[in-house]
Amino acid sequence: MHQPQEDHMEAAMRIVRYLKGTLGSGIMFQKHRHLNIEAYTNVDWVGNPNDKRSTSAILLLLEVTW
Repeated sequence: MHQPQEDHMEAAMRIVRYLKGTLGSGIMFQKHRHLNIEAYTNVDWVGNPNDKRSTSAILLLLEVTW
């Protein structure tokens, strides 16, 4: 994030092209089903004293009750 290079932009554009090409894809849920989504995140800003890099993680839980 602090020193973006050409390779980073190319990777980001590749992801955007992929997402653009998959707009019709997805998971469909019917309205009468119970759906519970939980999201958790954890971030450690500059937690590593050796390289001063930040780390992060995301956990998504999806529960469908029939």
